[in-house]
Amino acid sequence: MSQRQERIKLQQNLVFHSISQLEVLIQITELVLLIDDEAHEALFRITFEVDFPTYQQIEKQQLFNLFPQICHAHDHQFLVDQNVEIEACLRQTLLAESADPELAIEPIAQSMFDPTQLAHANCYRLTESWLIQAVRQTVPLPEDLEGTGTLKSGYTTLWNETYFSD
Repeated sequence: MSQRQERIKLQQNLVFHSISQLEVLIQITELVLLIDDEAHEALFRITFEVDFPTYQQIEKQQLFNLFPQICHAHDHQFLVDQNVEIEACLRQTLLAESADPELAIEPIAQSMFDPTQLAHANCYRLTESWLIQAVRQTVPLPEDLEGTGTLKSGYTTLWNETYFSD
């Protein structure tokens, strides 16, 4: 299988809008473009962080297509004083150039962060354009393991099984 991958690590705040006019401020930490040249498929994924109240808003309003019926282990309890990390992929229909061998992450990122485009008119900044694949939070390690790494706990959704992954 011929897969290529492009990544951009960043710390960039961006406001997303829903069709019901809700605004959600997120901090994007990573952009990933995965391309399977043989299958002519592409996946554009963002990883972002939100505070716990914003996560609750996303969950309650079912933003980013986070529907209760697609969540695995949905009874997970998050810490209220820690940020929540979310991975979401762009709907395939919005990545129309996925068969294009010249598809690259930079033009997508430029469109996503373009300040001249109205946020509600930019498909990259509409919550309905994204499918949450995983929700996690860094949890404290046991005392004897402190300083040895990090541990994240959370859940995945059915959207995570729908698209190929890295």
